[in-house]
Amino acid sequence: MTDDGQRGFKNPCFVTKVGHGVLKCCNIKRGIAIRDGDSVTTTVCDNFERLYRSEYSDSLSGPALTNIAQRKNHLSEFPDEEDFIRLRDFLKTNMDEKKASLTEEASAAVWRDLAELVMTRLVVFNARRGGEAALLKLTAYAGRKHAQVQGLMERNMSPTEKNLLQRYDGFHLNTPV
Repeated sequence: MTDDGQRGFKNPCFVTKVGHGVLKCCNIKRGIAIRDGDSVTTTVCDNFERLYRSEYSDSLSGPALTNIAQRKNHLSEFPDEEDFIRLRDFLKTNMDEKKASLTEEASAAVWRDLAELVMTRLVVFNARRGGEAALLKLTAYAGRKHAQVQGLMERNMSPTEKNLLQRYDGFHLNTPV
């Protein structure tokens, strides 16, 4: 049992795989019985499947999927201001180095490294998962709340980031750019 009283599994993925495997075995046995013309075994398989489907989701599948969902995306500690500043400085330094490398000699590896650094910077700047923007619905964007940027965050932004925020009318800076 978990802390909130729900059934917990040490390996919830195994539970779901075995659950699907049992159902597949039932279907194989039913197929053999149908080919052999064994109506008694066919009926037994049908009854087993109905009973299994009615109880499996409540007692095994549901709790296992809940365990899997609870294990994802849990930060035990949020990063400090110094961590963000160190990450920003690291990204800026490496981006500058990769840009200098590109002017000397262009290569696919350097382009890929630079692209990863830029993407990392954008994801950290957005404070979201990389693909989340693609899932944003137009109604959610239109109905968003306008927010004020926190002073700490604003102080650590580059002029380009500040201009981007001012163009995006959902945020307002404390100090003009």
